Amino acid sequence: MDTPFTLGPYAARNCPVRVQNRFDPTITPVDEPPSVSSAATTAHRAAVLDDLVARATDKGFQIVDLRKLNFSERLTATIAAVNADTDIIIAPELPPDWEGHREGSPDILSRHDATSGGTAGYLPVQIKQHPVLTQRRILQPIQRVSYLCSPVYGKSVPLGRTHQAEQIAADLIQLAHYHQQLKAIGWATSRLSIGGLIGNDPVPANSNSACALRHIAWIDLAARAIPTPSKTHPGKNLLRSPLTRYDHEFAFRVKVAQAAARRTDSDMPPTVRPIHTAECSHCPWWHVCSLQLDPSDLSLAIDKSPLDIKEIRALRSLNVLSVTDLATSDMNTLLSDYLPQVSHRHDANQRLLLARHRAEMLTSGVVLLRTTTDPLSLPRAALEIDFDIETNRRDQVYLWGFLLSTPGSDKPSEYHSFARFTPMNATMENDLATEALEWLLQLLQAHPEAVVYHYGDYELRQISHFDYLVAAKQLISMRNQFYDLFHLVRQHYFGVHGIGLKQVARHGAGFQWRDDSPSGLASQAWFEDAVGSADAQVRAAMRRRLLAYNEDDTQATKALREWLSAGGVVPARLADTVSGGRTCEAASTTIAKNTRKQLFMK
Repeated sequence: MDTPFTLGPYAARNCPVRVQNRFDPTITPVDEPPSVSSAATTAHRAAVLDDLVARATDKGFQIVDLRKLNFSERLTATIAAVNADTDIIIAPELPPDWEGHREGSPDILSRHDATSGGTAGYLPVQIKQHPVLTQRRILQPIQRVSYLCSPVYGKSVPLGRTHQAEQIAADLIQLAHYHQQLKAIGWATSRLSIGGLIGNDPVPANSNSACALRHIAWIDLAARAIPTPSKTHPGKNLLRSPLTRYDHEFAFRVKVAQAAARRTDSDMPPTVRPIHTAECSHCPWWHVCSLQLDPSDLSLAIDKSPLDIKEIRALRSLNVLSVTDLATSDMNTLLSDYLPQVSHRHDANQRLLLARHRAEMLTSGVVLLRTTTDPLSLPRAALEIDFDIETNRRDQVYLWGFLLSTPGSDKPSEYHSFARFTPMNATMENDLATEALEWLLQLLQAHPEAVVYHYGDYELRQISHFDYLVAAKQLISMRNQFYDLFHLVRQHYFGVHGIGLKQVARHGAGFQWRDDSPSGLASQAWFEDAVGSADAQVRAAMRRRLLAYNEDDTQATKALREWLSAGGVVPARLADTVSGGRTCEAASTTIAKNTRKQLFMK
């Protein structure tokens, strides 16, 4: 490629096909939108930076805040701040590294003074909306922290314990990108390969200092910390440094970009081929990649407990491309050729067997499968309450929903909701929880025979979250009146797309939501429109949509338990016959036996 080009800080951690599509002249270009953070992430970043400015300024650190400047102004101001040896530069703009093909800028640059025999320079610091310190005590690179009142590595202190790196491996690769870019433009320190992360970790319980409300976790990017499959030691993971891992991944993507730019004909084989992953759901190139994948492709069709990229590549190398290929493969032969290629997975054998069963179900048309013949038993009561909640992206409960039913009477079920359609804070969430839980407590005290049905333990965990409220504490002591339907379903059913409420209520009980695309994740976006849209009509429509969605969740819970009480017979969803002349019933029975034998026997 003769034309200079650069790749951003996410390139090494994202799908290489994304890079390929961007540079391939045979593909219609797509304007990749800039990374848009959620409202919660944006608010978290702003709060951290505001806190840093206030606390570090009070301690005498020299700070330059460039957040209000445009791109060119930030670049000029960053160069000036670096030349002035400014302690902290907020929202810097780094010059591109054309020779190394790098571009991008961290949230913060923190100056580190010269060490013995070295030169001074800057360390990149990135803010993340997730914890960066965990409790697993294994060899890890996070061993020092500094607080926002002293946001430099020279003021850091030993952490006192080590932490897991796997959860933040992608963050470390991003920091390695910034470090290499700073090094190329001459702004990095000569003796240290250090980067910093600021997460949303809880405040230490023993901390009595306002300075310790937030901290920078400093990572040695040259320390071996990220488990990586070894080609020279099959079946083992070797620890590699973030810099080593980054250099490998980034160099590969540079080669992918250069090869893609040389393509002149769409018939020329590409360097990499699409594999469907979670990243595809928000990738602007998905419409391009989706045309290259058959609907029965293993990475696309098996969406529950999906095989990872290395597993899919291994199967493709063995000419197992689709669910039909996997469903009809001789497993003994396949496993002997497959397992040596996926030594990074200690449970690769069981993962493939699980995928095989799902492939059999998909090729046979089976969506939900009864795996036992035991009778189903669940409590019934004179008053039955179906319970479901909705939370925003910050896991704050903004809607408590209850459906009240009296079996044997002509009285229709009654839906009761307690909601706040406003940006939530802790006080609002507590007030809403108090209102909803006191109502439920009074109802159960008046009807001690009543049963509250829920699907999964999320609702009870949220009640426990408010255990400082009197009503919540009393409800926790009344757990015998709550019944988790998921526990029963998990014992007796297997779903090709999992056994979530949406899947089992639809394909088992035959329930249909009023919304065309109901999901908990989507509802969080609806909530943001319900409270933040500038259009009053949009806000009102989203509020109605959320209330209808929550009511349908409670109605689905009711339909599910009534179906289970009636025997929980799975409706026939096979064609009249399947391959080999087996009937629908015979095919379902065979898959059920295999599922029980391979997946549920310890």
